[in-house]
Amino acid sequence: MTWFHSFASAVVAAVEWIVAILFAILIGLTGIQVFNRFFLNDSVAWAEEVSKILLFYIVFLSGSLAVQRKAFSAFDTYRSLPAKLHIAALVGINVIILAFLSAALFFGVKIVSLTMTQITPALEMPQAIVYGAVPLGMTFMIVVTIDRIIAVLDGREEA
Repeated sequence: MTWFHSFASAVVAAVEWIVAILFAILIGLTGIQVFNRFFLNDSVAWAEEVSKILLFYIVFLSGSLAVQRKAFSAFDTYRSLPAKLHIAALVGINVIILAFLSAALFFGVKIVSLTMTQITPALEMPQAIVYGAVPLGMTFMIVVTIDRIIAVLDGREEA
């Protein structure tokens, strides 16, 4: 087991906990909002915006979990190729994914820098905090994808 695999495993474990906590907060906040609207005939002004931000972070952070668990359809399509091509195809698929994630990271950082002065309506916080989910999620996905490539090349993962 390489140091990078240990690092990637720690990232995945941390992301699992973060996503679980964010999801629990989202469920609780949505439940409170539903109760307030139907039973108290009132709503908390910032709850909808916080729910959207939480969902945004959950989606982008969960991407690294999907990569680690091979939840993309491309990870199964290579099996239809001849067995001799499996390793090359799997590495190729991961390199293509890595290229896409790198581009998304680049543009995510650009979006964050462009939205530093924009303020969210209800919370009055920088919009960059909301869009920070994109580069954060892409970074975690890149770490996991690199780990998968190393695992295939080292023979730790079956092709």
